[in-house]
Formats: sequence, C-alpha cells, structure tokens
Amino acid sequence: AMLYASAGKHALCLSKLQSLGCVGKPELDEREHNVPLQGQPRLLKIISQLTTVELGLQTSSTATGVQKWPFVSCKTLQARVIDLTNGTKIAADELQTLVNQVVGIVTTITYLRSCVDLTTSEGLRLHTEYAKWILRDLPTAISLSIFTNIVNPDIPTHKIDTLFEPRIVIRELVAIGDGAVLAKKREADYLDFILGEPQCNSTAFQDLHAKRVSLLVSLALDERKELGAKKPDVVDGKTITPPVLGQLRSFLERSDFYDPEHVVKTLEDLPERTYFAKERAVIYLRKRLHEKAISMYLNEVGNLKDAEEYAGRASKESDAFKILLTQLTAPRKDDTAEQKHQKTQQAIKVINLSLIHI
Repeated sequence: AMLYASAGKHALCLSKLQSLGCVGKPELDEREHNVPLQGQPRLLKIISQLTTVELGLQTSSTATGVQKWPFVSCKTLQARVIDLTNGTKIAADELQTLVNQVVGIVTTITYLRSCVDLTTSEGLRLHTEYAKWILRDLPTAISLSIFTNIVNPDIPTHKIDTLFEPRIVIRELVAIGDGAVLAKKREADYLDFILGEPQCNSTAFQDLHAKRVSLLVSLALDERKELGAKKPDVVDGKTITPPVLGQLRSFLERSDFYDPEHVVKTLEDLPERTYFAKERAVIYLRKRLHEKAISMYLNEVGNLKDAEEYAGRASKESDAFKILLTQLTAPRKDDTAEQKHQKTQQAIKVINLSLIHI
C-alpha cells in the first residue's frame, strides 16, 4: 500500500484492498467488489474485537512532530486473528482468508485517512467511492473514523476534518442504504461524532440537531420492539435505561439547538408516548411546564416516585411540591374510598419530602 501511495496509484491500490477485504484475494474483477461483509458474521465479529491500535486509529508522531496515521503490520493482524479464532474449528485456508480480509479492511481505513489527497476532486471521488463498502457493514465506531481525525478515541473530543461538509457526508451515508448497519444508525452516530464540536453547536447547525433527535426517536422505537416483553435490566436496585433511549435523553438535556416545542409535541403524539415520559420531562423542565410533567407522571405513567423526583429537580426554581400536592389531593368523582385514603397517605409523604428540600 505504501508503494502504491508513493507512486500515486491510489485507485489501483484501493481497488485491490477492497477485493482483499471482501473475499480475501486482491483481484480486480468488479464482481469481487460487490460481495457484502454483512453475510460474513465471523469476520465482522473479529473486526469489532480489534483494539484502536490494531485498527490503526491512534496517531504516531514523526521526527518533525507531525501526526501520522500508521499502517498496522500484517504480522500484528495475523497474530490477532489467530488469537481471536483460537478454540474454534477453522481450516487453514479459511484462517488465511480471514487474515487477508482483516488486512484489507484495516489497510483501507488507514489508506483513506492518510494517503488520499482530499484537497483534489479526484481524491474526494476516490474517498467517496471506496468508503462505501467500509461504511455499509462495519461498526460505526470503526467505519466513521474515516471522516474524523481522532487523536485518542478514548477521549470524547474529536477534531472534524473541515474538508467534509457534514450535510454532504450525511447524504452519502444515507445513499449507501442499509447493510449490517442501518442507514439511520450510521447517520445518527455520525451526528453524534460531530455535534459535540464547538463549531457545530450554533444556530447554523439547528437542522442537524433536529435531525439527530428525530433519528434517535426512531432508533429508540426500534430498540423497544427488540426488547419486547423482556424486563429492563436492574443493577443495585436501579433500572438501567436502554442505550438508545439514554442517548436521546442525554442529547435533549445538553443540546440548545433543537426546537423543544416541536420535539415534545412529536413525543406526545406517539402511541408509545409513555415510553418517552422521562424524555418529555426533560423538555417540560426546560420550559417550566411543571404541572404538565407532574400530571404526566401521576395520571399517565402512574408513578409517584418519578413525580417526586421531578418535583425535587424543579423545586429550586418553582413550587413544584405544591403542584404535586395539589394534584394528589384534587378530588375525583370516580375515586373510591380506598383511593382517597391512598392519596392522603401519598400527600403526607410528599409534605415530608418537601420539607427536606426547603
């Protein structure tokens, strides 16, 4: 790869690397390039287990202090693949094919980041063409690195390559379609990469903030379907929030560049609106709609504990506990004697809790 790069034969090298990554042979037959990685679960599992060093995602400094993305040696990758397949039944020729494919994938990622001159139209064309097979099927934590310069992936700060306009990248990511990675997850994760950057936290990028919220809502609904009737995980007495739902809640809390009224209206109109109760509460708190939030927890969700926790957060700037107490003691025609007694006991508890927050 380095010899091809020094000779400027980027298209030839990337074509060979793509074939090597897809089928384990550096053939140039175009049919070889169309073999998706999606149907190769063993290969994808191995790739997902490689470290950032083995993937070439950590920079090294030259004598002049310039940061470079290093090519990972074939021997290093071969040893790692052998280690990861140890204990499984695999023929020698299959093992060699896996090694070749891993070399092709990892080298392609490094080549696209280090050797293709993105200041030229030909460089951008090559990057677009040969990034597709990587982006379609590889985990986004690996594949999306071709759009960013991450000096240390373990630290959540990214330096965006200004040669990539985010909206152009998004169009490309969507155009690739679904592979082993859904197009909307690829798009959402790319937005996660860039929206933590200062230059993307402004009104000029409001559309991208809104898009990320929309994508996370859709992915959270998918996640809910996958979980189905399965009970949520509980650790130390606390219910663990599903990953995507947690990402949505966190983004709603920290971003100032989406339209809260539009988002909460969208969540309220969903048949699954109760599933997004805490996400709605984030916006109710931001907009100081405390009566609405507490009513949601009491009457829609039926969870006094969540209503109390919300009142505790909101009490610093409002009479949230008074609102909670009022709603608890508000008479209802259809309340039974038992329900009235229960509400009285709950109201006493709230009064005691509010004294703690005074």
